[in-house]
Amino acid sequence: MTIQMFTVGKLFTNCYIVACPETKEAIIIDPGFESVSEAEKVFKFIEEKALKPKFVVNTHGHPDHICGNGLVKGKFQTPILIHEKDAFMLGRLGRVIAKFAGFENSSPSADALLKDGDIISFGKINLKVMHTPGHSPGSIS
Repeated sequence: MTIQMFTVGKLFTNCYIVACPETKEAIIIDPGFESVSEAEKVFKFIEEKALKPKFVVNTHGHPDHICGNGLVKGKFQTPILIHEKDAFMLGRLGRVIAKFAGFENSSPSADALLKDGDIISFGKINLKVMHTPGHSPGSIS
């Protein structure tokens, strides 16, 4: 498994690219970038490594972790995954939450909802979803 971290957004959120070195399939975790220039740095890494993004995975629904979801989905047509208890933070209500918190971008609605014990598969890698509420109702690890 290959992991690359980027620090993005005004709250210095950690965004991760996790990839299968054999198949080059990857997931993008918490794309909290607010600007196209921040997104381009992540996109450049993906393109230079010839990675094939399969999913956007949000560890929770706070704006600093999800505000780049739309940019990623627009670029790579990747489904957005989030725990079912934080799904309300995306889409229409998410836009209100993001704006209230001072973020210009927000996220489209989730394409699939996660729950404890689900498996996220990409390439030859399987990651088990662990529901770890506390920071938000739908936080996952």
